Amino acid sequence: MSLMKSDPFGDKKKPLAGLGSVVSGVFHRALVRPTVWKTIDFPSNDAAISCSTRLFKLALAPENGVVPDFKPGQFVYLSFPGRGILASPRPFTIASSPTEKRFIEILAKDTGDWSGNAKTLGIKTPALIWGPYGTFSYLQAPGSGRFVFLAGGIGGAPFLSMLRYMTDADRDARVLFIWGARTRDDMAEKEAILRAGERMSGFRFVPVLSHDPRWAGEHGRVDREKIERLVPAFFGFASDEFEWNSASYRLCGPRDFARDLGEILRDNGVKSAAIHSQSFNR
Repeated sequence: MSLMKSDPFGDKKKPLAGLGSVVSGVFHRALVRPTVWKTIDFPSNDAAISCSTRLFKLALAPENGVVPDFKPGQFVYLSFPGRGILASPRPFTIASSPTEKRFIEILAKDTGDWSGNAKTLGIKTPALIWGPYGTFSYLQAPGSGRFVFLAGGIGGAPFLSMLRYMTDADRDARVLFIWGARTRDDMAEKEAILRAGERMSGFRFVPVLSHDPRWAGEHGRVDREKIERLVPAFFGFASDEFEWNSASYRLCGPRDFARDLGEILRDNGVKSAAIHSQSFNR
């Protein structure tokens, strides 16, 4: 099912943007030379979408003019030398597509001292970036081209990069994207999701909101009932007829989110090789 021209966020007046994702991994900054970048204004109106009250984003361009190759869903470590708390490198998922060769987009949640300071940065602020890192990209194991993306909270970031890439270079993929969050303000990059719905006939987006009284869609949390109902239906089967191993599953969210949903998938016979997880501390 395609989103076509509909707005799954149910809010045509308030674009959403911004998202930070701290991902697990081993950081060897002492052994890897960083590259020099700088903050920039977003080069196009398409990218310059206003941020919600909880989220914001940064655009960074490489000093040498060459955005390094990366796979959608990978992350980098980011530091702003001489900027106090911002000088300490932190991991962030790249939300832009590898097909974007001018800059990368970093999404951050507006909580804590780091984000409070980062929001005050002007353009042309020098930055250091290590990476890219990670093996979470769907390109690492494309399989049959049938995917289920399951995100919790800020865990939606790597899927935004993947959707942008698919929209440009892999439109035949079939993708069910289920994103659990408290409210619409905890989601990001509405334009990327809407564009995927317009250009990919095999894409469906299902927001699941737990604390949004205005929301008329799926409520509560991403749980067993929703998984066992939504996944088979997307692929055109009743729950007792669906072959769960016919798709590849990617989970990103808090540790308990990834653990619990992984268990639900395994209970339905999904082999471990078809489940790819990335988690973070709340």
